[in-house]
Amino acid sequence: MAEANVRATWHGQPRPPGSTRAPGWRCAPFDLTPRPLLVPPHSSVALTAGSLTITFDWQHDRWAHRVTLDGRAVAESVEDSDDGSSDPRWPASPVLTEVMPTEAAGRPAIVGVGLAGRSHFSASFTPHPTLADSVLVEIACRVQEQPGRLGSTYRTAAGRLVRAVPCGEADTDSLPRTIQWSYAIGPQGIVAEADAACDPPADASHF
Repeated sequence: MAEANVRATWHGQPRPPGSTRAPGWRCAPFDLTPRPLLVPPHSSVALTAGSLTITFDWQHDRWAHRVTLDGRAVAESVEDSDDGSSDPRWPASPVLTEVMPTEAAGRPAIVGVGLAGRSHFSASFTPHPTLADSVLVEIACRVQEQPGRLGSTYRTAAGRLVRAVPCGEADTDSLPRTIQWSYAIGPQGIVAEADAACDPPADASHF
């Protein structure tokens, strides 16, 4: 498995040289347990899995992210529709207003949460357990009303739009409920996991 790590930049400045405190972590008084620290707006945080890096940057009122492969820009998240016609309750991608570096199953990760309308979003980004140079993205949305558009939208460097959407939602009348979808980002493109679908289906030519 390729090396994975998280790199945080606070207010545009990296961790000072010689500092023994891990970036993004703090200890409460009399408590030596590391605690994740929210990344402040106008800073950035990145997750690296081999040759792939996902970097989160503050964009207006939320966090957006961009994907590079071997240092080459290949995709970026789309946070709203270009034509301005989208319902703000159901954005093009999950709204993330707070992100933090942490660990999941002993691996570096970035997690985020946010709110759009009455819906709560949560997301995790971790190195993919089986695909090299790839990141697994897992999304959950707690809805209080019948959902409109749900999914994650990306624009590739070639200008194509790729959208990962949840699938298999049979219980459409039960409210509130949690809707989940997940996908991988890597040299193979953006590929849906079992609980999602991609439109159009991704392949390496997208990157």
